Amino acid sequence: MDAFDYLANTDLSEFDLIILDPPAFAKKRQDIENASKGYKKLFKQVLSKMKEGAILYAASCSYFVDEKLFEKLLLQAAMETRVVLKFLFTQLDAIDHPRLLAHKEGSYLKGFCLQIFKS
Repeated sequence: MDAFDYLANTDLSEFDLIILDPPAFAKKRQDIENASKGYKKLFKQVLSKMKEGAILYAASCSYFVDEKLFEKLLLQAAMETRVVLKFLFTQLDAIDHPRLLAHKEGSYLKGFCLQIFKS
């Protein structure tokens, strides 16, 4: 089932933890605008249905959607759904995913662990 359809038709209020780890939405620079819309839509669908105190782990493997843009999209979605997000931790390249300093494109993994509060 399409993830957007699934989320639109699923009650998420029973879950204490939701992990969002979609495939890369932006495989090239030209994809950034559409990828941003997709991430924001995904975040809004989930945040609007999560219960108070639940944990969201949102991850991305899109190199062209950097950490700052990913955070900005989360913040916009939170504001539009009237949710407050508390950062628990940020996760970047894992120890089992080494990268070369000369290969900037190898640094594309990012994940934010957040707690949800209804405002």
